[in-house]
Amino acid sequence: MGILTNFSPAPVSLYGGSSRPKTNITEVSRLLSAAVVNYNFRKMLLANPARAISAGYNGENFYLGTDDEDLILSIQAVSLADFAMQLAAHQNGNGKKHGNGKKHGNGRQF
Repeated sequence: MGILTNFSPAPVSLYGGSSRPKTNITEVSRLLSAAVVNYNFRKMLLANPARAISAGYNGENFYLGTDDEDLILSIQAVSLADFAMQLAAHQNGNGKKHGNGKKHGNGRQF
């Protein structure tokens, strides 16, 4: 038995209340991993992130925090590398502010 045998990256009880946490880096990592390994999911994430999030991947849902979901929905990228750079810039505090006062990595106002 391996250490990760019982690993559950997104326990359902995490979102048991009426509000979600603001951030969940594990879920963002899962989302990016799905985009790396699956061409169709990657295309969907780049073209329509809301649809990609709601569709989930391989029968599993994504449980993103509100801030993470807002950021992902605001990213406009033409490649996964561009998407990841914008996301990293925001997480490192190097993003530009967009319309709702949050930072965004591509420097464009939203």
